[in-house]
Amino acid sequence: MDIGTIQAYVSGLAGKTDWAVDDGPEDDAGTFALARAEEIVNAYEADRPTRATQTYDDLLRSLRSALQDTEKGPVLAACLRNEFKAALVDEFQDTDPVQYEIFHSVFLDPAVRPAPALFFVGDPKQAIYSFRGGDIYTYKKAVTDPAVEANTYRLDKNFRSTPRLIVAVNALFMDEKKGEDSYVRTFGDDAISYSEPLRSSEKDPLPLPDGTSDPSPFRIVMAENASGRSQAVVDTVLKVLEEQRENGITPKDIAILTTSNDAGPGFRDALREVGVPAVLQRAGNVFAGQMAGDFRQVLMAMAQMGGRGQVRAALLTGFFSFDKAQGMQLPQEAGESAGRRTHAG
Repeated sequence: MDIGTIQAYVSGLAGKTDWAVDDGPEDDAGTFALARAEEIVNAYEADRPTRATQTYDDLLRSLRSALQDTEKGPVLAACLRNEFKAALVDEFQDTDPVQYEIFHSVFLDPAVRPAPALFFVGDPKQAIYSFRGGDIYTYKKAVTDPAVEANTYRLDKNFRSTPRLIVAVNALFMDEKKGEDSYVRTFGDDAISYSEPLRSSEKDPLPLPDGTSDPSPFRIVMAENASGRSQAVVDTVLKVLEEQRENGITPKDIAILTTSNDAGPGFRDALREVGVPAVLQRAGNVFAGQMAGDFRQVLMAMAQMGGRGQVRAALLTGFFSFDKAQGMQLPQEAGESAGRRTHAG
């Protein structure tokens, strides 16, 4: 993250268009946080030349800095335009400020004629907020750029979903009209409008296994707590299995999407309690795996070279070939020696 991202985020929350770190009362939390953030970012940037590595964010910031150079920047931008005749940025609503500034420098320079081809494809209603630094303020800045605003086209037809599902989505999420040109924005921002209905491709819905169509492809069940949600899922699964049993529908044909990995075990256990087999399919947390635990143990042994127990435990991890019997027989001096080797190597 760079200071531009932080400033855009804080400015948006505060409803301000500019921020000066030294302005405002001393006890203002926003001013204090921004000041500390700027110190951290500046320290990180100052330390970058001393490191022998570069992150993906470092690469982006380096390219942006090179493009901002008054002497060499225009030359670099021209080289990039020569190599890339056109650019298409999909899922633009998740673009971060650094990425946008790069594309703007290369493809949206008003002095360059004829203008190169640049396409932004995005929908702010689908934004994964803060994903890799992406924020809605970058989207709002881009769509108000004269070169972008004058060439904006609305894709108002959905080719994936059935007509009844589109009708249901429109009913739930469209803005509420209050006057001639006044709306209550569902998503709380005038830049994220949903005032015109989405159209469907009028495709025929896929039939259920018994050949009939689902009369309610979009259903909402209200539940007051986690227990209620689990019961609603169980009831729905049991109903589907009962109604479609003769058509060959089994538990393996049903998938449940959860809002988080943590919610999955609860639904699985609830289904198992009523005799419906259920398993979890997820990537999981890498830090909860065996490899992460072994690596932590090795690091602890390195940090405590004289700790015989820590060294023993490290030698029993998957990184080494010691078994439990060998580890228990490890003498004190050997433990210290192994600790030194582990620390050094």
